[in-house]
Amino acid sequence: MHLTRWTSHYLTILISGIASALLIWIGMWFHQQSTSALQASSYIVSGDRLKLVGGTGEINKDGLRILRHSSNVSVTIMAVIPSLPAENYERVSWKIAGISENQKASLVWNTSLQPWQSQERQLSPEVLRQGYIQLDDEPAWAGRILQLGIRLKGDIDPPVLVENIAILRSAPGLLDALSTLSLDWNGREPWSGRSINFHIGTSPDHWITPVSALALWITISAGFLVLARRFFADTNFVHGLAFLFLFAWFLLDFRWQWQLGSRLEETYDRHLRLVKNNYLGGMLDEKIFLVAEEVRKALPPEPGRLIILSENPNDYASGRIRYHLLPHRVFGSDRLPTQNQVLAGDHILLISGLKNIHYKTNKRVLVGPGASLAVEPLMVIKGVLALFRVTGIDR
Repeated sequence: MHLTRWTSHYLTILISGIASALLIWIGMWFHQQSTSALQASSYIVSGDRLKLVGGTGEINKDGLRILRHSSNVSVTIMAVIPSLPAENYERVSWKIAGISENQKASLVWNTSLQPWQSQERQLSPEVLRQGYIQLDDEPAWAGRILQLGIRLKGDIDPPVLVENIAILRSAPGLLDALSTLSLDWNGREPWSGRSINFHIGTSPDHWITPVSALALWITISAGFLVLARRFFADTNFVHGLAFLFLFAWFLLDFRWQWQLGSRLEETYDRHLRLVKNNYLGGMLDEKIFLVAEEVRKALPPEPGRLIILSENPNDYASGRIRYHLLPHRVFGSDRLPTQNQVLAGDHILLISGLKNIHYKTNKRVLVGPGASLAVEPLMVIKGVLALFRVTGIDR
């Protein structure tokens, strides 16, 4: 009897969890089917945000008007869109007025699978006139769509008015909703400049994250447990809620450990298998490292003070070069220090692009707004940086 009671208790928790997961799945599908969700996930690029390539046009209140073009050069109307999954956006529409029946037109796009190669599909006069095309049967419509446009060839009798180009989301099926939920769980996140414990948590075009999905799952499951207590007197609500919470916590931790494991594989493939001669080729900041090594050779072997002057001391390049020059005491600034802020023997690394600081060769001084320093040039990488040693200060 004792075994039967606990079996019934855990069976109730299991059924509540499964029912809650099914309810979230169906709820996601109903949400994706709604008109507001389809409209919100579609991208309509109005005429004032279109770009004209190969012709001359103007923007007015009605859209983009093509005024002049060369009959020997095609005209491409580009729509600026975010990166979108092709399987979810299988219809493209447009509103173009003034196109003749004999006009040759095609849809052009770039995908994440072949970003360097443009794809093209011819538009018949009937399709061009109807104003939309379905691309679910187009093999090259795959991956994520990065760029989209309409190319016109041949003679154009201006003016041609382009009101908008739109990429529309297809009505998702029930399995599509499950795919949407699963993408945030099985998508691998690469290393980033953030903390090792940071994770994005969700794809940029999804609104429900693994954390919020599990929180919703626990809440709905708890509601089912409350209802179950009315029919099963031996159901322990607190015990069931704790079990659901720990199970959700385990799932999140398992996902996080899997993410760390995938990043470990990425690190191993990038670095550990490389021999010494090609190790640098696996570094993301290989060029910065090589420049830092050249600077290190010109510095004294013992750690000293080095001031890096750049347009933005907090940008990626400045931060990485400071890191690679450790254990020197490295500081960053966008202003030339005054004489009472440095000592003879300190070094100054001037990054190219800083326009308000100049080196005067005849006087051997660095000059900046409100300050000047006597220096000795040590090395120069033209167009990149210059290294100086401070001289002539005695305190």
